[in-house]
Amino acid sequence: MNGYFKIKGKSGQEYTFSVYDINANLGNKGGVYIFGKHTIPNKIKLIYCGKTHDFSERFERHHKKDEILKHHPNILGILHEEKENMRVKIETDILEGNNFLCNDQHN
Repeated sequence: MNGYFKIKGKSGQEYTFSVYDINANLGNKGGVYIFGKHTIPNKIKLIYCGKTHDFSERFERHHKKDEILKHHPNILGILHEEKENMRVKIETDILEGNNFLCNDQHN
């Protein structure tokens, strides 16, 4: 797998996510994230999509952490975005255009 993957939203817009190890230290920047499981070459099982204003705080106390971990994610996709309104727009577009195993909304 390369150091990135692309995913389309419902709008047809394509978003590029940088791939990190699940336990990576991502600092205090904001953005949209996707937990996934790399299965076969260039295929990712989509587990969860969310947004945060601070990656350094988001995952330890995540309300779906146990459910996400049950699916054995092995990659974390990150799209940095400073503006909250853009994070909401991107997350919504991606959730409405794809099926994630652990998201309740938009599916």
